[in-house]
Amino acid sequence: MRRNHQPYGRRHRGNNNLLKIVFWLGFLALVVYGIISLWNFSTNKLGFQNTSAKVEVSKNKVEFALQNSKKWTPTALEQKIFPAESLRTNHSGQATLKIFNNSFIYLNSSTEILIENLKFNENQREVTIILKKGELWTKISKDDFKDENSKFII
Repeated sequence: MRRNHQPYGRRHRGNNNLLKIVFWLGFLALVVYGIISLWNFSTNKLGFQNTSAKVEVSKNKVEFALQNSKKWTPTALEQKIFPAESLRTNHSGQATLKIFNNSFIYLNSSTEILIENLKFNENQREVTIILKKGELWTKISKDDFKDENSKFII
């Protein structure tokens, strides 16, 4: 007979503890995930998500600057411009920005804008553009702004 032999029930007790630990770790992971999800939702006012505008057409020199930056960088075709970023054209430049699906902002030469706000949720869209200098014109699609609470501000 072996001296260190343990009864059947005691040998499997460690597995029960392991199952409890796995259960509580899983539960803790779900709680942490829920807290992070709520925090993300609460930091986005009304569940808004930021989006970007896309440079569709550019002629001659068109540049963008990141938020709080004084360095201007040439844009590329289909360059994405995000909220808090600026876009400018030189004396012979022109640019077309596509917003959402079918809305456009056309920048004439010697124009500078700041994309202050560009966000959406399932019921509403908000766009705020600050014209710092120059000329622009817009083509706003009713399909992009069909909700009565949507805003396009220049």
